[in-house]
Amino acid sequence: MGLESRFFRNPEVAAHRVEEETILAPRGGSAGEGAFFTLNEVGSFVWERLDGQQSLFAITEEIVAAFAVERTRAAADVLEFVGQLELVGCVLEVGPWSVEAGECSRRQSLSGSPALQSPLFPRRLPN
Repeated sequence: MGLESRFFRNPEVAAHRVEEETILAPRGGSAGEGAFFTLNEVGSFVWERLDGQQSLFAITEEIVAAFAVERTRAAADVLEFVGQLELVGCVLEVGPWSVEAGECSRRQSLSGSPALQSPLFPRRLPN
């Protein structure tokens, strides 16, 4: 994962905004049933921008513009925070795609881990 990475919110996570905080409630997954997480104002700011379209770099730039924080610190914090969200299954990384013979196939991302298949493309189940 790097600043060029893009993530989207896992649709299996319920999110509720309460004033400047956001409460995340994953349904199952690695966080476990009944677990929930509370995000502060900056965490909520990042969460709302994890739409699969913006890179972590773009989100970092928005944080620098909106909050009084140094770019290097903001970048490190965004990487750490999104890494934690990914670890508990709250976000999913958008990966590179290829279309071969009418099917989408997964490719290795630059980091060496498999990229997720796009939810926008149908995939065939194994026979």
